[in-house]
Amino acid sequence: ITLTGRTTKPYTSLVNEKFGDYVNITNSFTVEGWFKYDNLPTGNAWRYLVGNHIADTGRWILSLRQGATNWVMYVAGSIGDVAFPVQNDTVATTNTWRHVALTYAHDAGPSGRGVWELFVDSQSHGALTNSSIVTSLTTDDSTFCLGGRPTGNTSGDVNLDYWRVSDRVLQPGEFLNEG
Repeated sequence: ITLTGRTTKPYTSLVNEKFGDYVNITNSFTVEGWFKYDNLPTGNAWRYLVGNHIADTGRWILSLRQGATNWVMYVAGSIGDVAFPVQNDTVATTNTWRHVALTYAHDAGPSGRGVWELFVDSQSHGALTNSSIVTSLTTDDSTFCLGGRPTGNTSGDVNLDYWRVSDRVLQPGEFLNEG
């Protein structure tokens, strides 16, 4: 699968509109890769790292917020901008390559609502459970993005290297940074 950069300014994200079908919240998956920020968000600013969205129900976004110490998950209609349980990521820094893995088990959790777990440098930052089962998706929910939204906002000075998407929940020993 090829991710293409935006063709209009600002050239802020890598986007694939077909690949997103594999990382929508009706499937289990793992998204992982390496990132490095040239500058970190300050105050209430945030940086989009990875997501699958454009429209409504079922879109998801992983972002770094609040001075680059809090990892926040957003799932439309289910999790509204909720921080992962482990926060104050003291090693958040610029010009340092870090590995991130986001797993999603679509039928896990109470009543099979779906559970997200975040790992940074193979350390769990905890898990979040969807508040409800998503039963329908819009066509636009198949837009997979790295490094920013296709609309160009909330991106910022992020370098990406060697990303992988798996069609199942991987365990930390299977992540790219463990090999």
